[in-house]
Amino acid sequence: MRTIHKLSYPIYIEEHQYSTFKDVFKNHVDQTRVFVITDENVWLQHEDMFKEMVFGLDVEVIVLKAGERSKSFEVFQSTIESLIEKEIKRDDVLIAFGGGVIGDLAGYIAASLFRGISLIHIPTTVIAQVDSSIGSKTGINTTLGKNLVGAFKDPLFVYTYMPFLTSLSDREFNNGMAEVIKVGAIYDASIIEDLLRKPFDVEVLCKAIHVKVDVVSRDQYESQLRMILNFGHTMGHAIEKANQFKNIKHGEAISLGMKYALDLGEKLGITDPEASKKVIDLLNMYHLLDQKVESINAYLPFIKVDKKQRKNGLHFIFIVSLGKASIKQIKEKDLYEY
Repeated sequence: MRTIHKLSYPIYIEEHQYSTFKDVFKNHVDQTRVFVITDENVWLQHEDMFKEMVFGLDVEVIVLKAGERSKSFEVFQSTIESLIEKEIKRDDVLIAFGGGVIGDLAGYIAASLFRGISLIHIPTTVIAQVDSSIGSKTGINTTLGKNLVGAFKDPLFVYTYMPFLTSLSDREFNNGMAEVIKVGAIYDASIIEDLLRKPFDVEVLCKAIHVKVDVVSRDQYESQLRMILNFGHTMGHAIEKANQFKNIKHGEAISLGMKYALDLGEKLGITDPEASKKVIDLLNMYHLLDQKVESINAYLPFIKVDKKQRKNGLHFIFIVSLGKASIKQIKEKDLYEY
């Protein structure tokens, strides 16, 4: 088992034996009572394995519907009420067992309930393992946009069991690869080069996690550097919202957003065309640009409520060269499709 200790909490990366979870848990938690939030798909796939992982603990499980729509005020409230009905206490532990939606929702609940309870992440998707379980950002969506309400909440630890990924469909696996490609494009060019010559493996997983950890450790509250992790997200979130979080997955929308940012960067003379070509080749290799969407101009109204909007314009992330990102302040007129 590998361990990354650079943040205020450790990230454990296990390739083989999920039985190590109990030892990790005992090293961080004195009690045996835990509450688990998961979704129908994850529970269907991994219920038996999870019960073996937590055997001997007193466990209460809440199973939610899968999908982005669970990141809502309604589900946030109903889940908190379910936890209270199950007699959760302030010194109990909440486990987020699932992908990015579950991690974001459970994290925000852990930050809010009783003004804060302990949290553990067990991410089960590529997106969750390399991105959303790391960095302490939590949140839910509103009718106006994605992740507009949230908080920062450090977990006790993150337990990443890589074999969870073998149960993912091809589309769901590829969906998560968008985040791996993203961190290679903005920070570690070797990830792009690795993926162009070999399949995704634990080494690439660890490289991607290290990028997120390194960026977060240098800018915990997204005041400047951490904003580069939003490469592709400005347009991607707008596409998700316009489609009401249906039919198009997060990674697919972000990939379309990355392609748009690459094209715009070339147009504005910011992005090296050779770097752009390598990233787009990878996005196509993982079928992340297959979804048909409207003209980019149709999504611009949704950008007006993006978290990166400032009084003087939008902070937009470009890549200059492979592994090097840049944050530029641009005007709305720059965004229109050419």
